[in-house]
Amino acid sequence: MVDYENIIKDMKKRFSLSAAGFISRDGMPKYVEVPDGTYPETFSIMCATVLGAASTAAMELGQESPDSLIAETGKMKLYILPAGIKGLLVAARDKGSSGASDEEIIKTMKEIVSKL
Repeated sequence: MVDYENIIKDMKKRFSLSAAGFISRDGMPKYVEVPDGTYPETFSIMCATVLGAASTAAMELGQESPDSLIAETGKMKLYILPAGIKGLLVAARDKGSSGASDEEIIKTMKEIVSKL
């Protein structure tokens, strides 16, 4: 059995993430840590929706589904990766946080996914 809690806690600490989790492709949280006042269910379903929309757009262009996605606002970055056929690994951090680059975060998330 996968220890989602420890994986997420380690990832949050390593990259100073404000939110992270494993969710199902249909948006149900398996294990999600978000800031107080945030609904894990809403965060999860919207992450699944964003990746689903990106996948559909790519397929309309004759391309394969994305293997990672970064959404950026003025204050944060959101990382979404497929985790097998039934799940997603997601993370968010404040924009301008010191430490790891986007590439390092995506690489680590892909390594985590490959071990599931």
